Amino acid sequence: MKKLLVISFYLILFSSFCTGTDDLSFREGLTSWRVSGTGKAVPDTEVKTGSCSVRLENGGRIWKMLTLEPDTRYELTFYIKGKDISSGERNGARIILSAGGRSERITTMPGNEPETGTFDWKQGRGIIDTARSPGEPIRLELNLTGTGTVWFDELKLTKQETYGVFRKAHTEAVRAALLVPQGMHGFFVPGEEIRLRLLIEGTAKNYEYTLTVRDDMGKIVHTQEKTMLDGEIVLPGQPCGYYSAESDIYADGVKAYTIQSGFAVTPVPGKRDPFFLFGLGVIPSMHDAYKRVGCGSITMVLHGINMPEEYDRKIKHFLSMYSPYLKSGEFQLNAYVGTGLGRIKFRTQEESEAGYPILNDLLLRQYLKLFSDMQPKLKVKNWFIGQETPSSATNPRMAGTWSEAMAQFVTMVRMGSRQLKKLDPEIKIFAGGNNVMERTDDIEPIVMGDLVKDFDHYYIDAYTGNWNLAQGSVLIPEIDLMKFYRKASALSVSLGKGKEIVNNETGYCIPFGAPFDRGLAQTQARLTARVIILSRAASIMFFQLHTPNCYESYKELRDTDPHMTTIWKCPVMGKKYYYIPLPGGAMYATATSELAFVKFAEEIHIGSVYSYVFTKPDGSTLVTLWDIDRQRNFEAELPDVSQILNMYGRDITDQELIIGPDPVYITFRRGPEEVAELMRNAIQANVPEVVCAALPGTVYVKSLIKETREGEIRIPGQNPVKVKILPEKVSSFDLPVSEGGELVIGSRSYEILLEKKTVFELKRFTSFENLRKTAPGMLRVPDHVRPLDALHPERCYFKSDFNPGGHDVSAKYWAGYDDENFYLTVDVDDPIHIQRKTGKEIWRDDCLQFVLSPEDYPPSTMLNNAKKPYSEYNFGLALTSKGAELVQFLGKNAGPRTYPASVVRDGDITRYELTIPWSAVGGKAKRFGFMVWDNNSVTNPRAPYRLELTPGIADDADSSKLAKVKYEE
Repeated sequence: MKKLLVISFYLILFSSFCTGTDDLSFREGLTSWRVSGTGKAVPDTEVKTGSCSVRLENGGRIWKMLTLEPDTRYELTFYIKGKDISSGERNGARIILSAGGRSERITTMPGNEPETGTFDWKQGRGIIDTARSPGEPIRLELNLTGTGTVWFDELKLTKQETYGVFRKAHTEAVRAALLVPQGMHGFFVPGEEIRLRLLIEGTAKNYEYTLTVRDDMGKIVHTQEKTMLDGEIVLPGQPCGYYSAESDIYADGVKAYTIQSGFAVTPVPGKRDPFFLFGLGVIPSMHDAYKRVGCGSITMVLHGINMPEEYDRKIKHFLSMYSPYLKSGEFQLNAYVGTGLGRIKFRTQEESEAGYPILNDLLLRQYLKLFSDMQPKLKVKNWFIGQETPSSATNPRMAGTWSEAMAQFVTMVRMGSRQLKKLDPEIKIFAGGNNVMERTDDIEPIVMGDLVKDFDHYYIDAYTGNWNLAQGSVLIPEIDLMKFYRKASALSVSLGKGKEIVNNETGYCIPFGAPFDRGLAQTQARLTARVIILSRAASIMFFQLHTPNCYESYKELRDTDPHMTTIWKCPVMGKKYYYIPLPGGAMYATATSELAFVKFAEEIHIGSVYSYVFTKPDGSTLVTLWDIDRQRNFEAELPDVSQILNMYGRDITDQELIIGPDPVYITFRRGPEEVAELMRNAIQANVPEVVCAALPGTVYVKSLIKETREGEIRIPGQNPVKVKILPEKVSSFDLPVSEGGELVIGSRSYEILLEKKTVFELKRFTSFENLRKTAPGMLRVPDHVRPLDALHPERCYFKSDFNPGGHDVSAKYWAGYDDENFYLTVDVDDPIHIQRKTGKEIWRDDCLQFVLSPEDYPPSTMLNNAKKPYSEYNFGLALTSKGAELVQFLGKNAGPRTYPASVVRDGDITRYELTIPWSAVGGKAKRFGFMVWDNNSVTNPRAPYRLELTPGIADDADSSKLAKVKYEE
């Protein structure tokens, strides 16, 4: 079992690059290292692996300078062993990383505290991220402060990923720079000259620049050698698509700054569909730009309740903000008032502590006055009133409780609706705002049922989990979005409001510094494109994209700051905002053009391929097509195709069709029924006949068809092996496999991937005390949180801007064995401990759950969905009202078990400790997994998430997904 402790150290390094894995071990002694300090530093034969380590004694240290690639993440791994290392202020062993006047420690200890005492070899890990701060070359130091001895061995630096930022300073001669596209805030029509302005803040007398422009296919379409800066930069017109531009700026002849930009080439939209809605982020200066990208509706976002002394100023502000939209008449206009109120703004601390509700009569009268004052001026027919009730209920800075959040919502919707209906009986009230799908089953029927006579249409904010692409994994929209829509639509129907609903907010956040040409900005575009297509195929009246641009606050943003805009990146320079199209800009303009006024016809989903068929207003048929797993050639005869566009609007009709995570738009001159049948057959023909996987000694082939196939397995370094693949079965072939290979059937080739299975090492056990002296494993947020939708920030399960007082649960674990027993001990850092159940129900609250299996399994990809294996040796351990309870959940012996087990609370720590005889689980385990359930609120009927070592225990049990057990010799 290995301790893998991750920290981040952020640097930008402009020097020579290392690639792949850089071996920093000591096989050649200390020839590449510099020795310093008051103590001793020598090569040694005391090793974890290999032939040589370094030994530091009594204040010894060694260091070297690293040269790393900019904009890249590296993993630093190492082994460390200590003897009699002194503790106390600053004493101990550590790795120190230094650059640009700042430094960080890497150790295997919690919080990266120095290593002290005596301990055997253990592994540590740190992340060096060179993308986030300007810097210097990095100094890597192995350091021992105080007395004692420490050994370091097997230092390795492995390149993980390169992503970068859109701006880099090389010298101080240029403080800031922007490459600003002209046109309509960076949008041009096909063939129009592309005009760019290079803005520079610096101290040089003369500036020169280079320029490279790439299209969305990665092709360089324009280059410009070093040129003196003089006025606008003019490029030839381009066809439809998205383009990134990059410029190196030279200050008095010296390279001083690199800046990226982007622009979009799209046709001017025709009639704009009100389905495409902007609300949050709308500002007066972008009126024409919103038209340009195909937006058809604008929601004027008002503050429902303001401090009394702010009321008149806010009214003037709103009227000024939306004046261009009220005057032009070129958008369908709606108005929105939120009912979620900040507690700190409207109540003193003393009042909150005394239990006062946020609402009072004075605020409610002002709230009603807002409608009376604004409706005669706005003259809109659609009013949205609501809040994200789950967010308000769980956020202590808002209502903070479900009862107050629900009461606040019901009261304000009811009163606002009745006031507006008095002013104009034809006004339609859109009410809702739920942003957590599960609440459609419990909270929403209550509050919307109470309001059934006071609203006309139901709306949701359709988030299905984490929306911040920079913080943890996100669920792809295909998983839950359509499910959320269907649940909300069914609720609307049950309340007599019809099946059509509104998605009043969805979006994805990326870091402000994300580059234009790769990485998270492209991920944001493709996920949003798929969300829009899915929304068009559902019963959705309006789809609001969360903030096409940001509001003008004139705040300078750091590269790491969240930037939840999809169409324009919004940098500030000289107290002026600029709007530069992101990949999502070209994506959105293409979606609004292709999907305007379409009617949904059919959904086709086969394997990892999704396709939605629509009828266009002109009678043609539109097909959207993508593969969520990988890029692949799509081989099919597609008759009567008039046009194929990629996600950015580029015409690829005459190119080989390749599908992948980015949707394509295919227009047919045929009816939807015929096209749907054609596409279903084409997709089926492109779905693999088999899937392959391998373990080191076996190749597995799963047939997906009803016919026998003959093929040839080709493994590098071995002779080809002819095989017969039986229909709709898994065939296995005993072959040594170390690097994968391929299976060839006729003209088609299928990759054989060596399955990477988590390996869990059990230490040789002597006592729990000694086991705890070995390096622990760690489960933490966000890496091990499941389900992924628990990472949704507004759920406030973890520490975030929405929950600054929150706590991220974590767990340290140790596992061991001897000839008779399995041993496990887990320390869970969780200040709030809730366990209300007993017996087989303990998994519903704070609980340790683990599974042991004496069997091994084929790769999980080879298993039939209807016959997933599961081990009956599935246990839970919890601290209940009866004390520590150990329960077996499955099998003939299900029920309470009396094996040695304990659970104690020590401050914020819950400590689990247990011993299971091998004889009780069918023999020594070949597979193992565990998880920690966590519930921090008695309002939750069950724990809403868990920290999970491996999948396969909860949410569709599958023991083939458990870790393979390795036994320490």
